[in-house]
Amino acid sequence: HIHVFVGYHHRTRGGGGMCCFDLGKTTSTILKSPSARHDLDSRPVSSARLSSFSTSPSSMPIQWMVARNDGLYTYSHTQKVGVAPIDGIKLCISHVPSIESPTVTNNNHVGASYALVASMDTKSGRETVDVYDATNKLVAFHV
Repeated sequence: HIHVFVGYHHRTRGGGGMCCFDLGKTTSTILKSPSARHDLDSRPVSSARLSSFSTSPSSMPIQWMVARNDGLYTYSHTQKVGVAPIDGIKLCISHVPSIESPTVTNNNHVGASYALVASMDTKSGRETVDVYDATNKLVAFHV
């Protein structure tokens, strides 16, 4: 299946959201119209640098990670699959592929999932980089 993830913001009405369009299976270079739209979140992604996609083998589900000030959110193509409640002003995010062989569980969650997140430390005013373990919802490394 081909999935297209979209984050959007309404400039005139305010608000926005995140969704995924399912384009179904395709065997040619011609794309079909979407067979389904899955609304993932009613909040827009404020910047492209605050979202990142997993890079997994074609047999594994793709995941979309979004950094917000109240946490790190993980989405499958149909729903929100996790949140790590980590406060702070996020500057950018990059998904880090797992070194070990990922496994898929019943809720479509890929094994170990990590992200590099640059943020602003509110106490010191310095920029920091953290390696977040989104699977276990903890900071694995802090620089």
